[in-house]
Amino acid sequence: MNRFTLAHVSDLHLPFEPRLTLRQRLSKRQLSALSWRRRRHLHRPEILEALAADVRAARVDHVVVTGDITNFSLPAEFRQAAEWLRALAPGGALSLVPGNHDALVPVAAAEGLAHWADWTRSDQGWPFVHRVGTLALIGLDSSLPTAPLLARGRLGTAQLERLEQVLVAEAAAGRLRIVGRTTDMYIRGGYNVHPQEVEAVLVEHPDVAAVAVAPRRDDVMGEIGVAVVVPCESDEPPSLDDLRAFAGERIAGYKLPEAMCVVDALPITSMDKLDRAALRRLVG
Repeated sequence: MNRFTLAHVSDLHLPFEPRLTLRQRLSKRQLSALSWRRRRHLHRPEILEALAADVRAARVDHVVVTGDITNFSLPAEFRQAAEWLRALAPGGALSLVPGNHDALVPVAAAEGLAHWADWTRSDQGWPFVHRVGTLALIGLDSSLPTAPLLARGRLGTAQLERLEQVLVAEAAAGRLRIVGRTTDMYIRGGYNVHPQEVEAVLVEHPDVAAVAVAPRRDDVMGEIGVAVVVPCESDEPPSLDDLRAFAGERIAGYKLPEAMCVVDALPITSMDKLDRAALRRLVG
């Protein structure tokens, strides 16, 4: 087998000093700007320069960049990031999957992701398939603009269905498949369940302020889904039956949560992302 070296870097959050207009301040960008000012000392350009130098010195065959590249989804950020990526590796030697901060607010393609088209190469839509010899890199885009204080992604049914088709086709062609931006999928009774798909439905329940789904081991089903719910009214949370009835009109029965716990807030990481590892510990 030929040797192939892949470098993967994630959540770069390239430093950028925000100069927000009044209109931009009246959006989720203002919260990100406040967070940036508290943590700007952690975003050190010399670390990114050392990272890029190390990747280039290693002469890897391909670079994969995933997760948040920008901080505020500003047009100037997308342009600056394109320059940084271009210096990191040639277009054909780099694959990119954006993160939620790259979709912090809706941005016209020409001002945003179009600047990264050389590295997403997703004109056929998502998931993209980048073939490097006998290797297929498959990238899914879960980035999604959300309300303030929420950071969640969604793949959606269309991407998941196409993913299944792509995996089958690439396997038939004898290629090794690597899937980026996975969904913390779990398997219930032999069926794949993607938490983001379930969460996108449950969060629309009128009594739910925020929700996440995590798997719990089960002797019969292997794994079951547990809904971790932040209710709109702490003293009047929805019941599990309420959630199942609400979501059951839109998703298959095997995807519905079979247990629930109520919390004051969902666990997040230091980068303000949903902490799925903490969720798993929480639900046991």
